Amino acid sequence: MAERKLLVIENGELMVAQADKRGIHSLLRKKSEPVKTIDGVVREVVEFLEYQMTLQHHGRGANGFAAVQFGELIRVIVFKRDTLTTLVLVNPVIISESWWTRGQKDSVTKIEECFSIPEHAFIVTRPKMVKCRGLNLNGETVTIKGRDSLARLLKHEVDHLDGILIDEIAERRLY
Repeated sequence: MAERKLLVIENGELMVAQADKRGIHSLLRKKSEPVKTIDGVVREVVEFLEYQMTLQHHGRGANGFAAVQFGELIRVIVFKRDTLTTLVLVNPVIISESWWTRGQKDSVTKIEECFSIPEHAFIVTRPKMVKCRGLNLNGETVTIKGRDSLARLLKHEVDHLDGILIDEIAERRLY
């Protein structure tokens, strides 16, 4: 398989981000910067992320992307809430997670994959429910409550913005 290049702009120059020995680009391990103004640049990034989600990546569609996955170190995620609804969150923050409810384990351990670590799958435990707050493209505060797969997706994408990849939190790698 050819190495996937992550293009970044540094000092006004378009460059290829450096990969570590496992092929993971160093930019993905950095914490993304908050968006100060939702301007044309942010809207272009969102449009690009939405377009990328429509493409088939490794034979399957993507359910969500963080801007950092395409070289933009800003706190923006785009994700599918369901099969028909794509949402954008600017400066998303997980404000609550449910790992336990009434003394019962409220987390789910599943196989998880990531576009940034192609051809690998991991066993990852995530909370069953999360609440995520951010801004929409109009600058309005929105709160998304996610259960099950949506909770997993929100947590996965916000982790990207914090420089956390699934290989760091996985219980084990399957392949």
